[in-house]
Amino acid sequence: DPTAAAVGSTVAIHSLVSRPSMNGKVGVVVSAHPRGLRRWPPQTPPARSAPSFSLSVAGEASGLLLEPANLQPAAEAVEVGR
Repeated sequence: DPTAAAVGSTVAIHSLVSRPSMNGKVGVVVSAHPRGLRRWPPQTPPARSAPSFSLSVAGEASGLLLEPANLQPAAEAVEVGR
């Protein structure tokens, strides 16, 4: 279940529309953020909202903040971005 991705787990990115070049890349979950807390000013997250996840991806200068729908467990554990 990608809504329960653990910090430190390795995940694959898929189905991104705005940055399709990232699809298929593998990253490491750095942190999870309740939906409302990733916006400024912070908002109260709606009930049952899934968190978003910060990822570290090798070759990317900055981290990515992605929705659970764009993540899946990586097929094999790979040291990425550590």
